[in-house]
Amino acid sequence: QTATPAAKVSRYNSEAKVVRAIMYYHMMMAYNTCPLVLKTIPPSDTEGLKKGDATRDEIYTAMIADLEEAIKNTNFPWEKDIKDAEKGHVGQGTARTILTYYYLTRGWEKNSKSDFEQAKKYAKEIIDMGGFKFEPALLDAYYKDFSTESIFELAGSNISVGLGSKTTPWFVPLTAPAGQDKKYYGGWYKMAMTQY
Repeated sequence: QTATPAAKVSRYNSEAKVVRAIMYYHMMMAYNTCPLVLKTIPPSDTEGLKKGDATRDEIYTAMIADLEEAIKNTNFPWEKDIKDAEKGHVGQGTARTILTYYYLTRGWEKNSKSDFEQAKKYAKEIIDMGGFKFEPALLDAYYKDFSTESIFELAGSNISVGLGSKTTPWFVPLTAPAGQDKKYYGGWYKMAMTQY
């Protein structure tokens, strides 16, 4: 059964909001705060391009609202229902996972029992409805493409050296430490964390 154009637009809108929420989470963890841009700023808008940092509360509020809207979207599937040819798309499990991260992080920062309860609720939904399961061989969880344990995976390659995370080309290249062989540093695959 083919989705209608409106259903596809609805699904892609949810996917985009989830990916944006993932990126904002990483930016908050790496930089503490950052500008919150929810609409395109045209290059001609010189004042808009100088937008200052939002507060962490503003970012939490916007991203949690986007994620909660996405999980209510009936056109936005669970990863288990995504066809093999579309593997790599985000789905309901990814949305709930990043939403769990937001609630856990804000809960820790604000000592908020209600945020911890929300995190628990969404994590339980992933376990109960996500279709994920443990790989019989432990290393398959790390090295098998789109393993049964993988909630969201960016497909990529690091063929030139054959090492590193599959997402390394997607992130900023990592500089090899002094004295280390540069061929082993294909990309930055871990986000540096702040005190938060």
